[in-house]
This record gives sequence, C-alpha cells and structure tokens, in this order.
Amino acid sequence: MSEAKRTAGHGAFNHFDNLYYPGAVYFPETGHNLRNSFKAYWEANGGLSIYGYPISEEFYEVNPDDGNNYVVQYFERARFEWHPENSGTPCLEMDCYVRRDG
Repeated sequence: MSEAKRTAGHGAFNHFDNLYYPGAVYFPETGHNLRNSFKAYWEANGGLSIYGYPISEEFYEVNPDDGNNYVVQYFERARFEWHPENSGTPCLEMDCYVRRDG
C-alpha cells in the first residue's frame, strides 16, 4: 500500500475496531465500515453477494483515466468511486475486478 493512502498512521486498508460513524455498518469479518452513498448503493444493488465485504475504508485516490481525486472504497469484488459531478448529484461507478481483468 502506498503511503499516499495513509493518513496520520491510519491506512485505509488497516483493520479498525468498530469505529463509530453514525448510520454506518461495521463488518467484523474485515474490520471495515460501510456508510453514506456507498452503503445505500451496496444495499440496493446486491450487497454482499455481488460486491463482497468492504476491504477498506473510504479514502481519496487518483483515477488514472482522468487524473482527478475521488472518494473510493474497495470491496472483495469491486471498487466504488464517488462522482459528485454527474448530473449534479452523487453517482457511484463500479469498477469490477472481473471486468478489469477481462
């Protein structure tokens, strides 16, 4: 993991002991939380059976296609990227590892 993904010694992929975020769901299986728009999208579109457990917290990452920073969260089988610029409302784009690998 690159140091760019670490903040104050807390990496996005480190396990956390049930950090409290209002409205979040904590997954002891991976030590990560799911909240906000990512949680709503995950729950409405297949959840655990489609995307798997969260394996990171939300964090900023540069998208190599456009060079912009976006809030992302990694799951066992997906990567969510938040695009607030789409239609003026938050939009989630899923980048499946399966699709990416062919």
